[in-house]
Amino acid sequence: MMDAAKKRSFRIATLIVVAASVIYALIGNTLFYMAYYSEAVIANSYFIFAVMAVLFTVPVVVWFRSRYWYFPLFIPVLWVPFTIITMFIIPGLPEDDMGGGMLALYIYFLMLGAVLLGSIIGMTINGAATAWKKFGK
Repeated sequence: MMDAAKKRSFRIATLIVVAASVIYALIGNTLFYMAYYSEAVIANSYFIFAVMAVLFTVPVVVWFRSRYWYFPLFIPVLWVPFTIITMFIIPGLPEDDMGGGMLALYIYFLMLGAVLLGSIIGMTINGAATAWKKFGK
């Protein structure tokens, strides 16, 4: 059974994962709408992907160094439903636009890759730091 301190840290870690997933979903939807109205986003999509992956690494490194190191694996899992939910909350595009659907697939797969890569890089950095502390002495 978990004591009060462990239960509190578990809830905080869970809240951070859910909040990060929602924020990442909102960023993805914003990026999609920016790409819909500006071709510059598509032209620089790989640069944006790299920047997003690095930016998504930072919260993982900062918030998941301890006991719940595996929680960032849930960020990409929760990102998918939150992206769909936030897509319905934000006003939509014209329904007869096939290009918008293909653009959505392109942007959302890029974002999913950035979220996955950011989580994996962050967990790798935390694992390397833990190993350095443990075995480096």
